[in-house]
Amino acid sequence: MHTNKDKTVTRRSLGIRGKVRMGFVVIGLILFFSGAIALFEFRRMSNYVSSLIADNVVSVNSSRLLHNLLNDYNTQVFEAIGNRDLSHLPKRKEGDEFLHQLERVMLHVRTRDEHLAADSVRYAYAAYMQVSNELDELWSLDHAELRSWYFNRLQVVYEQLNAYLQALTEVTQKALADNYFNLQDSFYRSIMPGVVAVGAGIILVLLFNYFLNIFLLTPLMRMNRAIQDYRDYNKSYDVKFDRNGDQVEELSDGIREIIEENKLLKKNR
Repeated sequence: MHTNKDKTVTRRSLGIRGKVRMGFVVIGLILFFSGAIALFEFRRMSNYVSSLIADNVVSVNSSRLLHNLLNDYNTQVFEAIGNRDLSHLPKRKEGDEFLHQLERVMLHVRTRDEHLAADSVRYAYAAYMQVSNELDELWSLDHAELRSWYFNRLQVVYEQLNAYLQALTEVTQKALADNYFNLQDSFYRSIMPGVVAVGAGIILVLLFNYFLNIFLLTPLMRMNRAIQDYRDYNKSYDVKFDRNGDQVEELSDGIREIIEENKLLKKNR
């Protein structure tokens, strides 16, 4: 038949197990949630920056293609004037391809500088095409007049358009480089919660180990040494704790009572 004291001790002993388990559970939860947060943050930042980088790559490649298309178009105009051959005049579809690639760039730019540079290219290209369309009406002029028109009119807007294209390429390349470094920074930012959590977990483990030694293992070793001294040298059990009646003190008091009772039994024999 169990007494109320036995039930109280049992409940308290279960409390010790609960506290030990709770300590490990808390440490485990801290490490788990911090790791999950770090993983989520890294994936979020990685996906976002990777999307930016993909857009930057498309913009850079399309900008280079715009350079090639413009140079080919302008070269064909120059050859047509030099050879006096209408068959060398560039077809309208080449201009449409330039606009198609320019639209592709504008769909993938993200920053304000990129948008401004793309808009400048659009307006400069419209001016260039407007001047180049004059060639149909000027074709009856002599060779010298056509060359003068090319260098004084078309070449001027061509160089301006080419400068805007160069600026667009540079700004898209800069955006690509910036996003690459942002990806590196986001990696370090995302792993910081994990690093902090691991550091906090290590500190908690050390603290938990310290308190476990101070409040449980060391008292048990003292009680075990006192029991050995009683068995070997018949010394009194003199282990005392100021623990406000916790389970370790109750265990020590129980051992003291057993030893004292055992001593009384020996004296009465």
